[in-house]
Amino acid sequence: MKLTYPVGSLVAALSLLTAPIVATGQTPLVDALKTLSDGERAYFQHVTTLSNPFFEGRAPGLRSNALAAEYVEFNFRSSGLTPAFPMVKTEGEGMETARTPFASFRQPFSTGRETVVKAQALTYTAAGTTVTLIPGTDFAIRGTSGTGTVTLPVVFVGYGINQAQDGYSSFDGMKEDEDLSGKAALLLRFEPLNEKGKSRWSETGDFTSKSTLAGKLRALVNRKAAAILLVSPPGVDDPRANTIEDTKSSTQGTSMSVPVINLHVDTAAKMVSAAGADLMALRKGADEKGGVTDIAGLTVAVDAAIAREPNSTDNVGGVLAGRGALKDEFIVVGAHYDHVGYGLFGSRTNSVGKLHPGADDNASGTAGLLVLAAQLADEYARLGPDASARSIMFVAFSGEEGGLIGSRHFVKNAPVEASRVYAMLNMDMIGRARQDAQGRPKCEVSGVGTAKGFEELLAPMFESSGVAVKTLPGGQGPSDHASFYRGNIPVLHFFTGLHDQYHAPADTYDRINVVGAARIYKLAGTVATALALRAEPLEFTTSKGPSIDMNEPTDDPRTAVNAKPAEEPVATRRARTPEAAPTPADPQPAPGGGGGRGGSRVRFGIQPGDYDGGTGIEVGDVFPNTSAADAGVKAGDIIVKWNDTPIANVQDWMPLLGRASPGEKVKLTVKRGSETLVLDCTLKAASN
Repeated sequence: MKLTYPVGSLVAALSLLTAPIVATGQTPLVDALKTLSDGERAYFQHVTTLSNPFFEGRAPGLRSNALAAEYVEFNFRSSGLTPAFPMVKTEGEGMETARTPFASFRQPFSTGRETVVKAQALTYTAAGTTVTLIPGTDFAIRGTSGTGTVTLPVVFVGYGINQAQDGYSSFDGMKEDEDLSGKAALLLRFEPLNEKGKSRWSETGDFTSKSTLAGKLRALVNRKAAAILLVSPPGVDDPRANTIEDTKSSTQGTSMSVPVINLHVDTAAKMVSAAGADLMALRKGADEKGGVTDIAGLTVAVDAAIAREPNSTDNVGGVLAGRGALKDEFIVVGAHYDHVGYGLFGSRTNSVGKLHPGADDNASGTAGLLVLAAQLADEYARLGPDASARSIMFVAFSGEEGGLIGSRHFVKNAPVEASRVYAMLNMDMIGRARQDAQGRPKCEVSGVGTAKGFEELLAPMFESSGVAVKTLPGGQGPSDHASFYRGNIPVLHFFTGLHDQYHAPADTYDRINVVGAARIYKLAGTVATALALRAEPLEFTTSKGPSIDMNEPTDDPRTAVNAKPAEEPVATRRARTPEAAPTPADPQPAPGGGGGRGGSRVRFGIQPGDYDGGTGIEVGDVFPNTSAADAGVKAGDIIVKWNDTPIANVQDWMPLLGRASPGEKVKLTVKRGSETLVLDCTLKAASN
């Protein structure tokens, strides 16, 4: 079968490398690039740069996210834009002492709390010899670890399971008044194994819910273990058998009150061997029968210190100054530059630890933003002296992947009043345009129902654009325009559709349709210019109807090239490894209003307004027909308790939501203005 590629796709261009060298002596790739316009080549360069592995998927908290912000700011400056945000001076405990408007390209904010290791040291002593272990090679402090400096004897607790089938318990033989005080518990991951290293408790060999790590850790803390050493059992048939999770990849779940250490299986085997024990023999004993075993003569010295600090990142914004009577009004053109980094959150294929380049999501939109900034700056420079034009604010948002955090922060702390924002145009995933029968790139433009007469105003621009535009009325949706729509600002979202590489390591630059993307960002520029020059007001309207078409085919002939299918369906993989299933809140609805991200069994149905918190979860928005909506939760509420458990922020809430089941009833304590209310909530399944 012969594959065909949209004109201008990088796959098509790169495939020319197999062709003979042309007579001019230039390579086929050079000739291919020469067919692109200056803007298309600039777009190509931005996409390949931002999706380069050097930028590590641009996740907030990574140094590469800050470098990507620096890259965006450099290009805004180079295009002649001026700063969009105020420069704020503070003293003492963050008290603002001075504010200079339009003095900074950066708008800092926090996407929550990140786990920072302040101290990690581990030694063991056996037979008179002390061995110092190497962080990152032999062990790692778990992201949910507590802080402590202790020297303790080691006790083997098997799989750490309270009760399971046939009366199995890892704590057989312990008396009611007996606990693990003053001891370090050596804990095996998973559950009892058969001779093939699979679970002996299921017919398929898949691990059951008894292997869930959170319950095992809680069982040990409840028995007063002073530290926990977690290790994969030798001989287990699991991809994590010979690895250790680092601190950042093991932050899901409830924080423990004691040090929790991830040990490499080889290190654990050497450690117990030094005391005359055998880790495989201990494992096989735990496979057959539970029980706690002292490892005589083995002690460990642990120094673990974990801090949860604000995870800082920046929106980056620049202003193209307007002219005449309209200059104090603004068009906002935006795209988010962050992605999911190494897949520690948001990976559609559960590829945790693998680089997710995010070429389409959303280096493609960010590249369009940067090229448009330069092109529209040139257009504005050619406006006549009597022209009247609105200012255009170009904003690259961060924190989108965590739940539109950056755009929500922008709207809540906008450098100009909402009444001065005429419209917002958003480009998110514009790089994978398919072609219609006439060879035009296809693009959804949603939000045409968010202003009176909007669709009629836009129709001529769409028809003459060379883009096959499909319009949708809705202003909601899983991207940054939704934050502006909720602020009663007309919005448009440019989007070329989902695909198999969405939120996966295979979302790479070579799949980008450069020519198609260029037509789409040019269309966004045409709309931005027309709105900037339009004298008449634009009247916001609420819109009913879809903002993303989930029925649009996502097939793409290019996906067959260099694309490897997932090892197995995500649902199967999660069923096989329940202990690793993430436990997210549902801060961002799935496209089409589906369940929570990351595999949570329930969907609560809110958009948090503040991820840092400290005094509860501020409710930014409540989605209709969800658990929260049915319970009477309202935007502006602050949720301070989940049943009897206080919650200070989203991080506190995540494990509680992750352990919840469809149909479960919870009591929510919320603060609403000066009132404190208790709301009864029945949790709906994530698919509802």
